[in-house]
Amino acid sequence: MATSVIKIGLQDLSHELAAREKVTRENVRAAQIDAALETQREVVRATPVDRGEMAASWVVKPGTGREPTELRNDAPHAGIIELGTRPYRPPFTPLFEWAKRKAGDLALGGMVKIGPQSFRRTKAGFLNYRGPKSLEEDDLDALRAFVYGIINRVARVGFKPHHVMKNKLPFAQQSLRRAVERRIAKTRGNRVTGNGSSPAK
Repeated sequence: MATSVIKIGLQDLSHELAAREKVTRENVRAAQIDAALETQREVVRATPVDRGEMAASWVVKPGTGREPTELRNDAPHAGIIELGTRPYRPPFTPLFEWAKRKAGDLALGGMVKIGPQSFRRTKAGFLNYRGPKSLEEDDLDALRAFVYGIINRVARVGFKPHHVMKNKLPFAQQSLRRAVERRIAKTRGNRVTGNGSSPAK
């Protein structure tokens, strides 16, 4: 009596497995982009704004099959805002220009007032800023004193980090998880059988 044998090996499923692997890769890549775009909106809102250069510099760089999708910021001061600095003496001019831009808004809003009484002279002769007191928009001497106070403080303790991206990492991870789940659910809903018809329910 003859025996009928049917052999089934992985080679019989290679086409289907390759197709599923491709769909999975495409879903993960698309989910990475979805999550990066969602996180981008969050970090833009969390970015400190002066002239808006850093907030406008967040970009999503889609990954290839081997490289992950990146959310990056190439603004010149992005690293300082994110990570802070060690103590050093920053240049006067950029801080003075920043103070001039901010002084009018803050003074008109009654939020910041700086005057000579806001400073005390150290034993080394440096001025240290003690807190907001009285600032007029056109008081350049008070602005200069304010800026030197900032410079001296940075020389002692550096710039504090804002951790804009670090603080949003949990959000980015949750966003990626949700995006992958959405993509997989969508793929399952659109899956078709080998003859092109929808699977039986």
